[in-house]
Amino acid sequence: MKIHIQSIPVAICMLAGTVTASAAITSGDVIAIDFSKKASTTPGNWNNIVTAQAGDAGNFQSTSLTLDSDLIRLSDGAATGIGLDVASSGTGLNTIGIGGLTVVSEGATASFSGIGAVPDTAQVDVFYVTANNATFTFTGLDDSLTYDLEFQSWTDTTARDQATATITGGSFLNVDPNDSPSVYAFNNISTDGSGNIELVLATGSDAAHINALQLVAIPEPSTVGFLFGSVALILSAIRRRS
Repeated sequence: MKIHIQSIPVAICMLAGTVTASAAITSGDVIAIDFSKKASTTPGNWNNIVTAQAGDAGNFQSTSLTLDSDLIRLSDGAATGIGLDVASSGTGLNTIGIGGLTVVSEGATASFSGIGAVPDTAQVDVFYVTANNATFTFTGLDDSLTYDLEFQSWTDTTARDQATATITGGSFLNVDPNDSPSVYAFNNISTDGSGNIELVLATGSDAAHINALQLVAIPEPSTVGFLFGSVALILSAIRRRS
């Protein structure tokens, strides 16, 4: 089969389009989230999540709400169309909210793989859930990609409550804020097929804490292999024609 030189850019664009055309988030993108009682505390293109109602200390009794419907990308602040919801379930006080910490941060040892050290401003407040479970749901994700999700769970109290974190697909880990650094990671996560990833913090009769989140879109090996393989075939055809 003959391949005309002028058709090469079109072919390459078509191949690229099959990978990224419908993607709200693309490979390599990082979304950083700071739970805060103020509208803007973290420098750079962090998402500052504020849930405190006027006049209160950050508590709220809603069992389901949207924290953000259009999270921004860390690299340039561009909107991604990715949403973040939270819902609580279980028995007990059924309280979720954001509280301030006396100690500013755990220290420089707390870091995320995509951005390095977690800034003090992202650690000074903490999202908490008391005596129930909290489910954080990312929506609008690209199903063709896989993701790394990291979060920090740390408080400034001496008796820190433990929890269990479960991710879409069933993987789980134990969360112990007495550990240092208190950063936990789920890697190579697939969506549920409908653009969603869920992180569940199960607390039992205690409380669970989360200071900051990071979501990183990583390449899907099969997609990357297809793209580079196809481009290699096209380049090979060009060389033969020459």
